[in-house]
Order: sequence, then C-alpha cells, then structure tokens
Amino acid sequence: METWLQPLYDAEGMRAVDRWAIEEIGVPEEDLIEAAGTALAEAVAGLAPQGPVRIVCGKGNNGGDGLLAARHLTGMGFEVEALELDGEQLPDDLDAWLEGSGAVVDAIFGTGFAGAPREPAVAAIEAINRSGAPVVACDIASGVDASTGEIAGVAVEADLTVSFHGAKVGHRVAPGKWRTGELRVVPIGIPPGAPQTAIAGTIEAAVLALAPRRGPRSTKFSSGQVAIAGGSRGLTGAVRLSSCAAIRAGAGYATVAVPADLEAIFEAGQPEVMSVGCAGGDGCLAPGSLKAVVRSFERAAAGVLGPGLGRDPGSIELAREAAVAIATPARSGGSRSGLPRPCSPRTPASWAACSIAPPRRSAHTASSRRARQPRFPAPSSCSRATTRSSPTASGSRSTRCRRRPSPRRAPATCSAA
Repeated sequence: METWLQPLYDAEGMRAVDRWAIEEIGVPEEDLIEAAGTALAEAVAGLAPQGPVRIVCGKGNNGGDGLLAARHLTGMGFEVEALELDGEQLPDDLDAWLEGSGAVVDAIFGTGFAGAPREPAVAAIEAINRSGAPVVACDIASGVDASTGEIAGVAVEADLTVSFHGAKVGHRVAPGKWRTGELRVVPIGIPPGAPQTAIAGTIEAAVLALAPRRGPRSTKFSSGQVAIAGGSRGLTGAVRLSSCAAIRAGAGYATVAVPADLEAIFEAGQPEVMSVGCAGGDGCLAPGSLKAVVRSFERAAAGVLGPGLGRDPGSIELAREAAVAIATPARSGGSRSGLPRPCSPRTPASWAACSIAPPRRSAHTASSRRARQPRFPAPSSCSRATTRSSPTASGSRSTRCRRRPSPRRAPATCSAA
C-alpha cells in the first residue's frame, strides 16, 4: 500500500494480522488480550466519568475485552457494573440499570459481526442509545459491519471508539462512520511488518509530497497543461473548481472547454485560466461541440472530462464521443510541444482527472472523518473515593473473563436473523 495511505482493515484482514502475530511471530495471545482490555479501560478512565461505569458485554472476544476493562477500572478506583448478555437473560428494566451512568461501554459485538443483531442484543443496543451517558465502543460500535460500514437493524451510537491495532473500513464508511464518534486507534503489541492485509486506506498528509514542484527554470510550458471540458447552465462552478485545483497543484496553465454562451462567466471569474467557447448547444456542450473539445485536449498533459456537464442527452452523447476521440492513437502519442502524452480513458463514461505527475493510480478508497462533538469532557486525571462492583456467587462480575478461542478476532457468536 502507498505510504501516504493509512491502512483500513476488514474483519478477515484483521484476523490475518492476529494470526501472523500469534502463530508466526510468537506473540502470546494473552498479551494481546490484556493490552486490548487495558487500552479500553484507560480510554474510559480518561473521560473522568461522574458516576458508575456500566459495561455491556457480549459472548465473544469483544465481551472478554469489556470484562478485562471492568477489572482494570475497578483497580483504578471506579465504580463498575458489568452485564453479560447470555442467552435471553436481561435485567427487568435495562433503562433503569443504565440510569445515572457516568459512562457506558459497548462490548457486545466485535469486528467479526455481520448481519442484523438479535434479541437480547437489540434491546441492549437501544437502551445504550437512550442512556444519555457518554458511550465508548470496544473496537467498533455494535451493529456496524466492520468490513463494509453497513448497518442491518440497529447499531450503537458511540461517542468514542477504541480500535485495536488499526482502523477498520466500517469506521470510515457511512453509515458506520456516523456511529463511530471519535476514533482512537491504540497499539496492542502487534509488531510492525505484518503481511499487508488492508483492503483500503485513508489519505494522509504525506500525499501532498507527490505533487510536482517547479524548479528555478520551470516555465508554464515545461510544467504542463491541463484541459478541462464540461460545464452547463447553472453548473459552471465544477469547471472553475477543477481548473483552479489544477493550477494550485502545479500545472503550468489550464484551459477550459465550455459552452460558448457561458464562456464569459469563465473569462470574468478566472482570468488566469484560458477558455475555449464550444458552439453547438444551448447552455451546454453537445455533439456539435466535439471538434472544439477534442482540439482543446491536443496539447494537454492531463485532462478532465465531465465536471458540471449536466444531464442533457446531447451532453452525454458528446462526452462519450469525446472520450473515444481523445484516446485515439493520433492524440495519445505525445504533443508537438514535447509535453507528456495526454491521459487515455478506461471507458468513455469514466474518463476523469489524471495526474500531472507520472500516473500513480490507486484502487484504495478513502472517506472523510465525521466531525462530531463528543458529549464527554476532555480527558483528565481522576480518582474515586469509593469502589463497587456487581457481585456474583463467585465474586465480582467485573473480574470474570472466560478463555477465548485463537485467533483473538474470531467472529461474534451472534448471527443474522
């Protein structure tokens, strides 16, 4: 994966990383489990909850992480109550049990969950969302498919998500990203060098280093020309944004091929951009504009076809014809100015922006992070004068942890209805 992408894992990719760490590198599984529970507890403690911490645990790995977090939080002096969703047993009034919580931890499902949750998980998720307390999700909000971001049924609305080792696709792709809140990725002891199993990535600031830089002897001719064809009445902004971006990215100059009766808009709004008025349509490009559009791409090192084109049937026909004409051998073997050859389309309908620099196409996806104001205060140190945990016949429920299968990220036991 490119160095300027931050990896995003799906469920199988994350399991592969766990297997590699445990089986090939020899990292004890117990160390990974302990690190995950500790990181979750520290994240909750950083919220300085003013009230008991209530943890809702499922039957799989995620629930085990929640129970470990409960043990650590109890050791820190917090009042902790843990509920395990086992079979169909739930408190008579789950809303009453959650009332007054300083924080609620969602440890119901993990990254292996897919499908729609069943009862009693549905009732627990809905009660968590009604609690009014800050909600911390363990690895991913329960009900969100970590591999796709899809939600089938209900899902926890987290304010903070603590993800282990790496972010998941479901954290960044809607609607899952809308249930993630603040995403905090924490290390759990998996060493670097794991096989590359990420299926996507988010774009990092390092991508800016890929933009071409002008030297002391650069000219507008040596820096390359970008041609943009598109625009229609009411949709001129798309072409203007594209041409402005091309210049800011380092192109020597930009040329826009636009409907002739809209050319004045570009001449007045962007005098630094050259324009070509293409006759043939009424406020839009049309098949009669083909010759002028193709000519504007003759000297271009890169091009964009289609921004603001609109839905006029003639414009769509023009785009298909122009994409084929621009890609013909006569126009793809370089230019008389010695600039790099124009970009060629993959299909007429998908001809899009190509890089001015040598092409570095990536199949990876990126999605923006939702800006959401959390309901909890900023992290701070805190202590509690009293401690209490939910008792059972064998002692505190918050300290119980059952043996779990290897690898650590096995699919949740709840299946789709």
